[in-house]
Amino acid sequence: MEQLLTKYIAYLQVEKNASPYTVRNYRHDIGEFLGFLREQGMTSLDNVDRQTLRGYMAHLAESGMAKRSVARNLSAIRSFYRYLVREKLAA
Repeated sequence: MEQLLTKYIAYLQVEKNASPYTVRNYRHDIGEFLGFLREQGMTSLDNVDRQTLRGYMAHLAESGMAKRSVARNLSAIRSFYRYLVREKLAA
């Protein structure tokens, strides 16, 4: 899963010419999501479903994260998945 994040970050930097702040925030947000998945025993992004994502959003909210930050995390994860599907790296 980490290799997919590395590819996505390179895509943001090279093809999207994203700002360093955007790249840093996306790397952090998606990295935290991948860590959550590992804690849940998930080893593939193909196993992530709506319930898993809702559980992660609830985890963020319970940790005291502001609603706006939770929304930013969700946006980063959606963008990551769109990239994976477009590049045929995930279903």
